[in-house]
Amino acid sequence: MTKFRVKGIFFGLIAVLILSLGLAACGDSPTATPSATSPSAPPATTAAVTTTQAVPTTAPATTPAGLSPIPTVTAPAVTTAPPTTAVATTAPATTTAPATTATMLAYIDAGNLNIIDSNGNNKKTVFTANGQQVATGRPDWSPDNKNLVVAVQLNGGANQLFVAGVSGETRQLIPTQPGGTSDSDPKWSPDGKTVAFTRTFDNDKNGKFEPGDQHEVWLVDQDGQNPRKLATGQQASWAPDSKRIAYVTNGTIKPDLAAPQDNALHLINSQGRNDWEPVNVSKIPTDLSDKGYPFGPSTLFLQYPTWLDGGKTIGFTTIGHSGLVITINSSTGKDLTVWDTQYEGGFGATDSIAKGTLLTYQAFPPSGYSTVRLIDISGTPNLEKFGGLNIGSPQEKVVALYPALSGSGSATLAYFKVNSSDATATDPKQLNGSLVVVPLANGANSTVQEKELATGNIQAIAWSK
Repeated sequence: MTKFRVKGIFFGLIAVLILSLGLAACGDSPTATPSATSPSAPPATTAAVTTTQAVPTTAPATTPAGLSPIPTVTAPAVTTAPPTTAVATTAPATTTAPATTATMLAYIDAGNLNIIDSNGNNKKTVFTANGQQVATGRPDWSPDNKNLVVAVQLNGGANQLFVAGVSGETRQLIPTQPGGTSDSDPKWSPDGKTVAFTRTFDNDKNGKFEPGDQHEVWLVDQDGQNPRKLATGQQASWAPDSKRIAYVTNGTIKPDLAAPQDNALHLINSQGRNDWEPVNVSKIPTDLSDKGYPFGPSTLFLQYPTWLDGGKTIGFTTIGHSGLVITINSSTGKDLTVWDTQYEGGFGATDSIAKGTLLTYQAFPPSGYSTVRLIDISGTPNLEKFGGLNIGSPQEKVVALYPALSGSGSATLAYFKVNSSDATATDPKQLNGSLVVVPLANGANSTVQEKELATGNIQAIAWSK
């Protein structure tokens, strides 16, 4: 895992990119089709089509160097997977299952998937790590809060998707695939019927999953049936109505660069149709001086789309000379608004309450002390002085990671807090700290009153729904 140090303007950018996207083995690293043309007019509707599932009707314009051409297909590439022996799982110790309410959190601690309530009670391990199986990446709750879907890294290589029930049962969601693929970043649809995920292909067949590998967005029914390709891209995010999915294309790896760039944000319906491009890298502002920001962002990559305001708005972050936090209108791709900037730094993963206006995201300042930020998009952006909530700083010797917003009830922010005299010299997978929550009585203007729920080597956090 890349360390938390930004080294110079350009090479620091690459470090931030790989850190914010995660190692390809964790399923968060980008690659593939560049898109530099303006989007066509958005479809009149995105109503689901009731015919057979289909992949996007357009093929990638170009194939990145080193990748095999992707054939144009009109049906899912795979509908069933060859049966293999499922990976053995170890049942957690028998305990009384906690009530699954909107105050539950899931988090990964040293490869174990745990749940706990927002009072710090009813802690339970629902997936136990061992030498062959380690939970990785961010888990996601089913809408009824009875199950979690999570990527599990097997033998230090590829990931497979598992479903862990809060009452203790564990099952593999999709049978183990042939070598050369890794499944990660699972997202349960709001209606509970489908799981979206990113499938990564080991293009050079070296047994490693790297930033330059190919990614596709796939869907599978909640019972593990009917796996199918949806689009070429990654980082799928469901709209609140379960009818649309936002994702980012893979971009291209240019000579002498280790990270992809020149990608776009796309929307597609859950039937694999009406794929269109609201925004791409070329549409990101290059001059923000009229808004009080004197540096050119030089944007390279769009990432981590998330839905806000009942599905009317999509937020995302960017990587470049200056990282940006941006929102757009989800129906038109217009009303592009820049909310935050990070000179010679960057931003990473996002989280939001889909029905609300609060947006939280990971920030990577050049100091190396990663922070968690929170804004309210119902307000007015101010690029001269950040007006939201910022947690973590080199002055306090505090690192904050993995922000998560509660999905219902009173808004609450959760994150991983680490006290460190030199956070820039520490691999995040070696950090030990606290899982804390902060009530947001006044939204982005709330006073930070932290409550510690658990301690450990925490690597991901997710609220129940």
